[in-house]
Amino acid sequence: LINLPISIGDSLGAAAVPSVAASQAMGRYDELKERICSVVKTVLIVAVPCAFGLSVLGKPVLRMLFPSSYLGGELFWVGSFAVVFYCINHVATGILQGLNHPQLPMRHAFIGVAVSCMLNVFFISVLDLNIYSLPLNTLVFSGLLMVLNMRSAVKLCKVKVNFWNMARIPMLCGTIMACICLLVYLLLFALLRSNLCATVCSVLSGVLAYFVLILYTLFVQTLSLGHLFL
Repeated sequence: LINLPISIGDSLGAAAVPSVAASQAMGRYDELKERICSVVKTVLIVAVPCAFGLSVLGKPVLRMLFPSSYLGGELFWVGSFAVVFYCINHVATGILQGLNHPQLPMRHAFIGVAVSCMLNVFFISVLDLNIYSLPLNTLVFSGLLMVLNMRSAVKLCKVKVNFWNMARIPMLCGTIMACICLLVYLLLFALLRSNLCATVCSVLSGVLAYFVLILYTLFVQTLSLGHLFL
């Protein structure tokens, strides 16, 4: 469930290598910034709803796929957000490879492993979180890799990227989508007492809601930009 959206980020990161390398070699930094922003926006539009959806519906989906053994669905509540971090990290890794700095992701991975091991000992030995330390550890590891790799990529590209402007619309639409999914699931499960029907209908309603919200926000943005040139 988690690896599917991550594979999309991996593919986009690999696809960004040739274009980033060409733009950087010719010194076209405005074009380079545009390419980076375009890839990151695409990844966020795909990864954010996956993370919110898994966080809300992870346990029902797990129960639908494995009716006889669906324990551990609570791990999705936190661990699902690692999807966003991993996707952006794959994009940053692709950018660094395009800039001929493949050693940096490896160096950052060693740092992430060291920090992750120390936190794992702390979570299990001190906080006694047991299995619940796994999603927290994954979240910290993926987040650290994302920050280190993307920071290096932006620094080497000599561009300034406002990540908040790119992330706020997918996050807002993802939050609304998650609320709709949860409400649809709770209502249908209370009425039908069928996890399968409630889960399928809530997933479909979430996909439709997110699609409509993204189209609406893009339409509003287009109108706002159009007024500037009138």
